[in-house]
This record gives sequence, C-alpha cells and structure tokens, in this order.
Amino acid sequence: MAKTSHVRPYGIKVLVADPLQGTFFEHLKRHGVKYRYDPCISRDELLKEVENYDVLVVRSRTVVDKELIRRARSLKIIARAGTGTDNIDLEEARRRGIKVINAPEAQKRSVAELTLCLIMMLARSVLEGNLALRSGRWKRPLGFELMNKTLGVVGFGRIGKEVAKLTRALGMRVIVYDVVRQEREAKKIGARFAKDLDELLRRADVVSIHVPLDEMTYHMFNRETFEKMKRGVVVVNTSRGQVVDTRALLEAMDRGIVSGVGLDVFEEEPPRGALYRRLIRRRGVVAVPHLGAQTKEAQEKIAEDLAKNLMRLIG
Repeated sequence: MAKTSHVRPYGIKVLVADPLQGTFFEHLKRHGVKYRYDPCISRDELLKEVENYDVLVVRSRTVVDKELIRRARSLKIIARAGTGTDNIDLEEARRRGIKVINAPEAQKRSVAELTLCLIMMLARSVLEGNLALRSGRWKRPLGFELMNKTLGVVGFGRIGKEVAKLTRALGMRVIVYDVVRQEREAKKIGARFAKDLDELLRRADVVSIHVPLDEMTYHMFNRETFEKMKRGVVVVNTSRGQVVDTRALLEAMDRGIVSGVGLDVFEEEPPRGALYRRLIRRRGVVAVPHLGAQTKEAQEKIAEDLAKNLMRLIG
C-alpha cells in the first residue's frame, strides 16, 4: 500500500505502522496532523524511522518492546488500535514518560459475537458436518443444545459481560469469575459469581476465556486447570493465545477431558510447527485466524475511538 501523508502546522508527526481504517485518517486530516501510513513497515525500518515521530499507532502485528521504545527519542504517545496492550512494554513506556492509549470499547460486540459463533459451531458439530459434506459424505454428527447448559465466563470485563448477555438470551446458565468481584453487575444480566475459579471449572459445560495477558494469566489454563474441569467440557478462547498452554490443551483432549475447542488466538501467530498443526487439524477443534475484531463495524469504531482519544491528548 502506498505511503500517504498530511501536514499539521505545529509539527506533531504520527506513524501508523499497522493497517487501519480510513476514518482514523479523516480525523487526522481535519486537525491538520502530519502522518505517515506504512502498514507493512518492517521491524528494521521501524527501528530506524521511529525516532522521527511523536506518535506511534499499532495493532497486534507490531511489537513495541524496550528496544523500539528506546530508539523512539521523540515519542510521546503509543496508540493501540484495539483493546489489548500486551504487545507494548508498558513499564518501559511509563519509565520514559510515554502515554499509552487504546480503544477498549470498540470491538467488544464483534468479539462477543465471534465467541458465540464458536460455541454454537462446537455444540452442533457444524465444522465436522460441513467438511464431511464437502468430501461427498452424508454424515450427521450428534450435537447438544445450549439451553440449560452452564457457561463459565472467565474474565468479566467488557467482552466477558457481552458474552454473558448473549448466552443468557439462549437460555444458558452463566457463572462468572474475575479477580475483581462485580456481584451486582453479574446479577443484572442473570449471571452469578463463582466462589472461586475452581467452582466455575467444576460446574461449566462450556468455558469461555476473556482475560488480559499478564504475568498472572500466562498459561492460566494448564494441565492442573484442565484436571479440574468437567469431563467433556468445551473450551473457547478469544482473549490471548498465551493464556492457554497449547500442549496441556492437547493432552486434555487426548484424555477426553476437553471435547471441543474454539480458538481465535494462539500462542504463536501465525501458528507454525507440528504442535499447532496437530491442534488445528484435530477433530473437535474450530480455529480461526484472530478474527475477533475483523468486522466492518468494529474496525470503523476502533478508528473513530482511537482518533478521538488521540486528539484529546494532542489537541
């Protein structure tokens, strides 16, 4: 894609290093902001160029680590087009006085709808039936209804709440767990807080994961966690890949603890190597390439919200 630019009288310069919707640039133009749009910029070029900019805008492709931040001598703001900031070294940014902003509300509905899609595909063996029909076989796999099944929502933030609302409308019983207890919020949508994570794991027919990635949640779902789950459980992860230990997940499937898996995220993206090939091709797994925010509506809202948040800081 061609590089484009616009000029701002008082010299704030913005580098957009990942793909972003045009509405973001309309806001920049309206305020006379100088920008460079280079969504395929290489790591090496970014390391050389970042020192010339006041604002760096990224999605999940670009890793803003300590090395990059230290090269960015003029950087004042890092803007993450989306919710998670785990690809940004927040501690180093704080140390250097760089503000980090994002668009936390913009994609919650799209991610929640994808989560529900994965749950329903697994419940009704949609992928298995589709693949059989494509290969010329008339195979009708037996599924299960979601009505009166228990959904365990791990992480009761914006997306977790949206998933709880959608699944309650299907007649599912919803229990939630979060380190921050929001009993009143859960009650409003007909869900209840589990006493602890272990209770949720024991009771849930479907576990849906919506936690941020940090030191506490890295491999939060591991061999010990899967051991505590109800046999035949369905697990869906649309948060961050590193929250789930991939090897332990496969072992849990081999042992019949986990019967179905829905994945929008992976420990390594794009996923490579034999371990991921085995997981993605396995019966009972529905895996998609990080589609959570990949809707027209979410992308437009991310661009608009991020632009507004940025303009509040730079005027």
